[in-house]
Amino acid sequence: LNYRLKSTPIEEIKETIDELDSHGITTIQLRGLNLAQYGLDLYHEYKLMEICKYVEKKKNIDKLILSGVAIRDAIKGDFASQIKHFEKTKGIVCSLESGSDRILKLMKKGFTVYEFLKFFETINSINRKGSFINIVSGFPTETIEDCKMTLQVLKELLPRVVNINTYADSEFIPSHDLGVLTDKEINEHTRIYKKGLKSAKIPYQINGAN
Repeated sequence: LNYRLKSTPIEEIKETIDELDSHGITTIQLRGLNLAQYGLDLYHEYKLMEICKYVEKKKNIDKLILSGVAIRDAIKGDFASQIKHFEKTKGIVCSLESGSDRILKLMKKGFTVYEFLKFFETINSINRKGSFINIVSGFPTETIEDCKMTLQVLKELLPRVVNINTYADSEFIPSHDLGVLTDKEINEHTRIYKKGLKSAKIPYQINGAN
C-alpha cells in the first residue's frame, strides 16, 4: 500500500533527541506508519538513516528502536547496508505477515521471503539487531503448509517477539474476495503458530479475537 505521509521536520526530531539525551534518557523509539519513507515528502529523499547517524553521537542514549519499518521501502533505500554500522540502532519492528511468497504476492507486500531474510542477514552481519516481527494468522487462502513455511522463516530469524495478528475480514478490503477462512480454520492456524513458536522458544503475543 502507498500512504500519504507527513514527516516531522528533521530539525524538530533532532532537537527532541538532544533534549532526551540531556535528561539522561538511554532508550528511544521512533514510531511511524512507515519510517522507511521518512523525509520523502519534505526532502524528496530518504532521511531515516540521518537520524540513526545522529543518535550515534549522543552521550546518554545507547539504544534506538525503529518501529514501523516497511521492508519494501527499506530494501529500496538500501537501508540494511547502513543500519548494520549503527551500534545504537538495536531493534527493528516490521511486518513479515507470511513466510509464503504466494501469500505475500496476494498481500502485494512488494518483497519476497528471500529478500526479507537477506535484509536481516545484512543488518546483522556486524552487530545483531533485535527484530520484532508481525505476522497474520488466517489470511484468505492460507494453508497449513503456508503456516509451516512462516514458522520456518521465523526460526531462521529468531526474533525477540512475534506478534500474531489474527485476520479480521471486511467487505471493504481487497482480500475479502480471495476466499475467507472460517473462524475454526483461523483458530487452528493460530494454534499451529503458537505451538511452533513455543517449541522454538520464540516469545509471542496474539492480537485479535481468535
